[in-house]
Amino acid sequence: MTRKIIFLLSVLLVSLSAEAESRIDKLLRNLHDKNSQYVFVIAHRGDWRNAPENSIQCIENAIAMGADMVELDIQQTKDNNFICMHDATLDRTSTGKGAIKNYTTTELKQFVLKSGNGIKTRRSIPTLEEALMTCKDRILVNIDKGGTYIKEILPIIRKCGMVRLGTRPAHEQGRACTAQRYPVHECQRCICHSQSLPPFQESRPDSCSFS
Repeated sequence: MTRKIIFLLSVLLVSLSAEAESRIDKLLRNLHDKNSQYVFVIAHRGDWRNAPENSIQCIENAIAMGADMVELDIQQTKDNNFICMHDATLDRTSTGKGAIKNYTTTELKQFVLKSGNGIKTRRSIPTLEEALMTCKDRILVNIDKGGTYIKEILPIIRKCGMVRLGTRPAHEQGRACTAQRYPVHECQRCICHSQSLPPFQESRPDSCSFS
């Protein structure tokens, strides 16, 4: 009886894993297909109405809501790491003060995030790596300013096992760009997926999208 239960649980886990992978694959196919009519649902800075923007909880909420993609912002730290935060300063969205670039990751972890109406929460400031591991195989990701720091964040993407990378011109990404409210003629994307890594192409897109 015990073996039967274990077997059934294993089958269930495999089925759920396959389902999650097939959903991501379907989204990627639509994202790459310029003729696709699929309309992406993108959670801008995550579910910021019910959790602090760019937090792990806002990502989890977006996944639970069934969003296709979550948009996150990044800022570089004093020790050349990356955290998820929109502003270059800590004041608006956390209990910290001043420029992010003046703090190390360890120092930033001493602060907590604020809600959309400025109330202090218990949520810590996530690193890019923490955010990516939350999203992996569950939701597509758009990193605002990802193109600016693509060489710096590529090792983090590799570490998270999300290293399939390629750039596409703006006119082939029109639907996603429109959903993100970027001018289509200005927007380019990096598409990453946890498969193999083709030759890296030098590019400085406005944002970097991947799963």
